[in-house]
Amino acid sequence: MLMKIRVSDKGLRFRLSVNEVDQLHREGVCTTHLQVTDAARLSFCIRSVHEPEVHLSESSAGNVVVLWPKHEIADWANDAQREGLYVDVQIPAGNSFNIAIEKDYACNPEDEKNQPGRFFPRPKSSPAC
Repeated sequence: MLMKIRVSDKGLRFRLSVNEVDQLHREGVCTTHLQVTDAARLSFCIRSVHEPEVHLSESSAGNVVVLWPKHEIADWANDAQREGLYVDVQIPAGNSFNIAIEKDYACNPEDEKNQPGRFFPRPKSSPAC
């Protein structure tokens, strides 16, 4: 998988390729793993679910699972002008956690040339990188 992930103390941002958005829409799941050491692996997973709200799944250490309503994934995947899905999820102690799932756009022509089919065409409303 080519999923790009940005982690901050306030949340997560996922950038998905054309194939990953298609897979999430058709199969209901998109996952990537990062092997940090022989014994440590981080896993990030987005699942489309038949639930009304976005939430984080209780999971084991090193696994992040985001559960997103299936109808919202479908609407986003089928709308060429819609760049992303965004939500603030409430977590313990009254804090919120930002989650963004975005389509991946090429920032320059070289990106698109070197990885054909990976990037979405940039919408007219989208600012430059």
